Amino acid sequence: MEKDWVKVYESTNSFAAELVHTVLNDHAFNPVLINKKDSSYLNFGSNEIFVHQDFYNESIQLINENKL
Repeated sequence: MEKDWVKVYESTNSFAAELVHTVLNDHAFNPVLINKKDSSYLNFGSNEIFVHQDFYNESIQLINENKL
């Protein structure tokens, strides 16, 4: 991951992470979803969403406004 990207969301719920990723993508923030879940035991790890630092404030605001 390049240095100008920041984490805006983290969840152990894959569906919730996909939903946030889709909403941010629909607003042209070009998010990156990284799945850090263990492939053998799906109850370990989380999903993280990163955006470029230029979109950080707008992304956090969108997530909070929509209660994602």
